[in-house]
Amino acid sequence: MVNKKLLALSLVTVLSAASLTSCKSSDNAPSDTKVSTTSTAEQSTTTTAADSIGDVATSTASSKDTSEESTTEVKNTIEATAEATTDTTTTSAPLDINYMTDVYPELIKSYYDFVANYNPHSEELTINEGYIGVKESTLGRTNEEALDSLGFTVEDLNGDGIDELVIGSLESDEDVNNANQIYALYTCVDNKPVLVFEGWARNRHYFISSDTYYYEGSSGAMYSIFGSAKLAPGDTELSDYDYYFTHDDPTGLSDILFYHNNTGVFDPNESTLLDTSNDDFWDNRNNFINQLINYDLAPLTQYYLYTKTPAPEAVESPLEEPAECAITISTPSQELLDSNEGFAYFEVDDSEYASYVMLSCSDELEYFSFDAITLSDADPANGLAKNECLYTAQPLTPEHPLIVRLEFYDTPHNGFSYIDKNGRLRHFILTMSGEDGSIISSEY
Repeated sequence: MVNKKLLALSLVTVLSAASLTSCKSSDNAPSDTKVSTTSTAEQSTTTTAADSIGDVATSTASSKDTSEESTTEVKNTIEATAEATTDTTTTSAPLDINYMTDVYPELIKSYYDFVANYNPHSEELTINEGYIGVKESTLGRTNEEALDSLGFTVEDLNGDGIDELVIGSLESDEDVNNANQIYALYTCVDNKPVLVFEGWARNRHYFISSDTYYYEGSSGAMYSIFGSAKLAPGDTELSDYDYYFTHDDPTGLSDILFYHNNTGVFDPNESTLLDTSNDDFWDNRNNFINQLINYDLAPLTQYYLYTKTPAPEAVESPLEEPAECAITISTPSQELLDSNEGFAYFEVDDSEYASYVMLSCSDELEYFSFDAITLSDADPANGLAKNECLYTAQPLTPEHPLIVRLEFYDTPHNGFSYIDKNGRLRHFILTMSGEDGSIISSEY
């Protein structure tokens, strides 16, 4: 960045200072990846300023007879260049910071360690904010297979001079224009990582461009969302939303209503009711899907080459195949609910968005509990934890299932635990699929 104090000096002094202008160099990393350790905005801004001053210097040197008026014009050009350079770099981080090695190395390693050591049967396992999508990527895979499916990049995504960290999938999804999913995106504030957003099965995120993201999800058959949002320079949250969603008709005159807003809020009262057909509404989604891209990520298994940290130990134990869950998840019929007999009932939420979920077993379970789930901030490599036992059955029998009324949110709020036939206490979370609104149980 050009120092404003130079503007008070003579033209010769300023022109001499141009030769001192330089760009920050990045540490070397394997050249076949898109991982960057240099701020793109800082490079381009410094180069523009240096080139502008260099052009003036060349012009001045070639004409010693430049008039005083011309000299004044040249000085004005330099001042304008300096002002422009100063304005575009006020939010940039110090030139000597290397985000790959100075800001994000421990966080990147924690993702690797989480997957390498993942065991759904561990009583100490929890899933922290930012790790839900990565946890889901382990389902049905060995530890090594799960690691091979993950990638990352560190680069300035929105041109503010601050590098972001992306954790995502290396696998393309043919259903969404062969794009790869984003599991977590971080930016940096005061040299510390800050989570911007995370994605998982029913809250998926993809790249439209480096600073613009598509998202889609569901909170049930009647409630779906999709749209785009941007990460503006210097921000830690998404903005500039193009937000579409469906909602039931409170009047009962229609099965489903379509809404749009630019705030990213799932609220009909703060949105525009769209007068459109079902096909035309979902054509908006197709238009977004056609814009999605597969973003280049470096393999997470090679993180140590970029962060310049020691290589991890080999993954020795494959992920243990989880035993089948003893609890069956289903939606109770209205007839059963109206009968008000033959089942236990517990109500977590009574809002208009709440759903009825039936939990049943084929064999008697000596201990069963329905739980409140919380996110722990204690350890970024772990996270979900049983917060409170809301309901207990000792035992839970096939003849007497449990029906629970609850609302589903972006992060898991409820789950259940039971002691299996081997005497092991197992824990599960309940989530709603973003694809079809079905209820899914996942062990944690």
